[in-house]
Amino acid sequence: MLHGVERYLGFNLTEKRRGGASGGRTILSEKGQQIVLAYNNLRHESYISPNRYLFACPVYFHFIHHRTINRNT
Repeated sequence: MLHGVERYLGFNLTEKRRGGASGGRTILSEKGQQIVLAYNNLRHESYISPNRYLFACPVYFHFIHHRTINRNT
């Protein structure tokens, strides 16, 4: 699957290093790291942004405020 994605993108997402007695390793390439960072930022923003706008909404604030007051009485 990874090789198919790399062929589609036109660049490698990983770099492979052959090793001797200690074995080789595979690490993310520079572009692979950029894609992971962009994905993580997108996930973070998609989680944070709706809540940011929801809590800033006057109708939502009014609803929560009155629900809290009614619960405490």
